[in-house]
Amino acid sequence: AMRHAIDSNADTLFLCPSDRAARAWRRQLTRQGLAFRDCVAVESWLEALWQRAALFGVLPDPATLLPAAAECALWRRLATEHGALLDVEGERAAQFMIEAWRLALRYGLPATPSSGAGRIAGDDNVAWFAGLRTRAANWLREHAAATRAELPLRLSPHMAELRSLLPARIRLTPGFARDPALDQFWQ
Repeated sequence: AMRHAIDSNADTLFLCPSDRAARAWRRQLTRQGLAFRDCVAVESWLEALWQRAALFGVLPDPATLLPAAAECALWRRLATEHGALLDVEGERAAQFMIEAWRLALRYGLPATPSSGAGRIAGDDNVAWFAGLRTRAANWLREHAAATRAELPLRLSPHMAELRSLLPARIRLTPGFARDPALDQFWQ
């Protein structure tokens, strides 16, 4: 089992919510003279874990991880094709949709908006995103591709096999909000 206590063991990996937090933790631990393997942003760690799992055959038929620019281009294309948006508006919409996609996957939100009495004002945008979310999922499946937001969900079923690729200890640094998509990693 992974432990979350501070340990001076050189094989402890500190996971941080951002690159900035990782740099700060690295400076702090170095100043304190504590040994540690590394301090990294969780997103970077998940990407590296995905690549190692694919390299070592832990994942059956791993999807290609889309570069950030390609993911943005996918969402921009979907937004402009299915939303009658100008290119400039499509760029802004793509950034919002990438974040909405990440949050929807993180919190396990349903792919389609609720109907009936549970509907709220502004559902047109929610319905529009739900349609684009379905189109994006179909495109990703058809092209055997994945986004960074999907990594926790795609990796978690393989945790038993992934254990050999993990450091001896992983510590979540303070500042992490509860993340349901990552919770399964720490159990």
